[in-house]
This record gives sequence, structure tokens and C-alpha cells, in this order.
Amino acid sequence: MYNPFTIILVNVVFWFALNIFGAAAITSFTPKRMYDAANCIFRIRPFECRFYKAMNIHKWKDRLPIYRYNDSIFDRKRLSKKITKQYLETFISETCKAEFVHLLILLLGLSSVTFVFLHIEPLIVFLLTTLLMLFIHAPFIMIQRYNRRRLLKLVSRIFSECLEEKI
Repeated sequence: MYNPFTIILVNVVFWFALNIFGAAAITSFTPKRMYDAANCIFRIRPFECRFYKAMNIHKWKDRLPIYRYNDSIFDRKRLSKKITKQYLETFISETCKAEFVHLLILLLGLSSVTFVFLHIEPLIVFLLTTLLMLFIHAPFIMIQRYNRRRLLKLVSRIFSECLEEKI
């Protein structure tokens, strides 16, 4: 028989550790060049624009909490007034990194299936917990992709204007 207290404790500790330490530790060791918007993982697909519009993401994206680290200059309240191509490219890279963190948490979270095999929790708890984490992380992934698309358009517009001025 499964002990409900053990199930809850194991899941809370596992997911907390994964969210706070796991993904942050792994991303600190990944090379910065990986967080490129042209990377196949981060490339925006044509259907996404319609999907985000149907989801009305622009109405709710600013209501979700954000993770602030190292006094991030990409915090909504601290965005630079001086927008340069370099600033936007760094911002785009940060959206890739944030998306990767959320994806990584979800993928590493699937390893909690070992709790089922170790008879710590029943399969239904694993499935429910995984679904819950998907519903928690999916909106943040969508926001990063939505914002990255907008930032890429802005970079393209600024860069084309700069080229036109030089001609």
C-alpha cells in the first residue's frame, strides 16, 4: 500500500529541487552559442503565430510571474529605453535560455517515473504530476516563443532601416 505522505513528500522535494537547482545547474554549463534563435529547437514555426493569436497570449502573458536573476536587464520593469541590435539579440538569446530551462525541467521531470518502478507512487500519481507540470511550464514556454517572434521581427525592422540609411 502506498503511503500518501511519502508520495506527496517525494514529489514536492523532487519537483522543487528540479525547478530550483536542476535546470539552473545544467544551463550554467551549456555553451551560450546553443541559445541561438536559428537553432532548430528555438526556431519559430509558421503555425505558432496563429496558435498564439487563438490563445490570446497577448492578453495574459504579462500576468504570469517572472523569474528575476542577477538584476536582469530583461525584467519587464527594467527594459532598456535605448534599444540596440545587440540588446535585442541578447534578449532573444535569453528567451531561448528561458525556454530551454522550462523544457529541460519537463524532460527531466519524466525521470520521476522511477518512483513508480521503486513502488513509491502509483502510475496515476506520476501521470497527474507530469500533466500538472506540463500545464505549469507550457504557458512560460509559449510566452518565450511569442516574445522571441516579436523581437526577431523588431531586429529585422531595425536592421533593414539601418541598411536603408547607409545606402
